[in-house]
Amino acid sequence: MKWIASPSAVYSDLDGMTALLDTHGNVYYCLSGIGPFVWDNLRKGASADEICDAVTENYDVSPSVAHADVTALLDRLSSAGLIVTADA
Repeated sequence: MKWIASPSAVYSDLDGMTALLDTHGNVYYCLSGIGPFVWDNLRKGASADEICDAVTENYDVSPSVAHADVTALLDRLSSAGLIVTADA
């Protein structure tokens, strides 16, 4: 599945973290760990599978752990309204 940033999401890179603001709900989020890496890949148009592959290649993590972590983050970002499916 391919995700894109929601039009209501504004972001800024902050010293190894990514700050996200949902302008509809005025809620602020902060991504750390692999979060900024995932966000950067989303902005570049990578699919969920491509992001999982990139996490496996760039971090010392198994494919199954990368899939679980990336899927959980994408689910949270989607639930918060910060990302939407590319066909939405």
